[in-house]
Amino acid sequence: SISTEEQRRKLIGALLDVVAKNGFGGLTIDIEEVPASSQTNLYIFVDELHQELHDRNLILAQAVPFDNSDWNYSAFANITDYLMLMAYDQHWSTGESGPVAGEDWFESILKKRMQQLDPAKTIVCIGNYGYNWSDDGSEAETVSFQDSLITAKESLDRPEDIKFDPASKNPYYTYDEDDGSSHTVWFLDAVTARNQMENARGYN
Repeated sequence: SISTEEQRRKLIGALLDVVAKNGFGGLTIDIEEVPASSQTNLYIFVDELHQELHDRNLILAQAVPFDNSDWNYSAFANITDYLMLMAYDQHWSTGESGPVAGEDWFESILKKRMQQLDPAKTIVCIGNYGYNWSDDGSEAETVSFQDSLITAKESLDRPEDIKFDPASKNPYYTYDEDDGSSHTVWFLDAVTARNQMENARGYN
């Protein structure tokens, strides 16, 4: 917890020890699924940590969700050296199947973010993974790009059964297991990475 000054000082002290012992040039903070009620405490913690690192000529980067109304992106950008936008999980393991980072979604959210952020202090993080959803209602399996291709080779009749969705510009395929379950796999690849890099380049 970081709700009290004592808790924050203890955690910051532990982090500074790790940085010093390993000779790191700084830290990246990645605290996810932060409820709106905890945003103020997180802001205070990041601000205090940044000051301690700054005094030691060290860098603080913070990974933040790509599009979450609970986050004040401009505020956190002002107390860090870099914001790292996690530009993926348009669809996720416990939700419905769909593109992991559709190009239309990526473009619209990046445009919104870059109206608030300094490009020189912004890092766009792109994915190289996917999800394998089953119609049995279980949580989707997170799969690497390589896993996605291996499963496709084992489960599909032809390579062209991997489809490239024209709307999202993300690849996907479907297949049936011997147990009767149906699977849908969406993943990210070199084409999606190139498209995202080209789009991000427009914001410098």
